[in-house]
Amino acid sequence: TMSDYVIITDSSCDLPQDLANDLELIIVPLMFSIGGKEYVNDLEGRAMPPTAFYQKIREGLSATTSAINMNTYLELMEPILQSGKDVLYLAFSSGLSNTYNASMLATRELSEKYPFLWMLHSLLHMID
Repeated sequence: TMSDYVIITDSSCDLPQDLANDLELIIVPLMFSIGGKEYVNDLEGRAMPPTAFYQKIREGLSATTSAINMNTYLELMEPILQSGKDVLYLAFSSGLSNTYNASMLATRELSEKYPFLWMLHSLLHMID
């Protein structure tokens, strides 16, 4: 059942915040830098609305992104696993970001404490 697991994804999912709330998703925000300043990419665009972002791009500023680090995943997933729930993590493509790789490193570390996680990891790895 839905209460037996938690779905986690990152802000690259581009879902409306209301839908993410309705689905009880946990959204891990990605970070981006533009004009020498770092911003949180949340689903509501609070740090920088999309219109402002694209205006800066039109002005010639370039944007870069940074991946979610392994410790963020560990701190997020372990309490869920400790509570007896499973985690389904829907990752940003490994071909576009190192975020997936960081999540895999966390999964490997957590699989030492939670052996079933390794089987799920193997299945997800084949799907990627």
